[in-house]
Amino acid sequence: MSEEDVAAALREVLQMVDRVPEAALEAANAAIGWRDLDANLALLAAEYGPELTHLRGGQARLLTFHDQRTIIEVEVSADRGQARLLGQLDPPREADVTAETAGQSRTVRADPQGRFSFTELRDGWVRLVIADADQPSDRSVTEWFLV
Repeated sequence: MSEEDVAAALREVLQMVDRVPEAALEAANAAIGWRDLDANLALLAAEYGPELTHLRGGQARLLTFHDQRTIIEVEVSADRGQARLLGQLDPPREADVTAETAGQSRTVRADPQGRFSFTELRDGWVRLVIADADQPSDRSVTEWFLV
């Protein structure tokens, strides 16, 4: 048996035993459409809350993101088994805020004080996209975070 035969047999076994989960493939393919090269990336500057952030329930977490001109504060909590986000934009202003996940995106309008909220989000990775009402092409996008 040659090296090529052994390699082919090994590839075949690994494909049967160690398949990539379908959900992971779907998320990877969907991520290509989420690229937004023109948006300002808002980096996670601080996180306060339980040390095991992947556990649901209990205390809320406070995440603070910032880019060159915007601070985005988000409280992540559990509400009847679903994730809930309460947010604040600084400087305060009206803006469209979109929560993007692997399976959905939902948009709400931040009020003139910059406050917004999302309820009944599913567990998983989320990012927020903020588009100002007066300049929708000037967007801020948070890093992905777990709810």
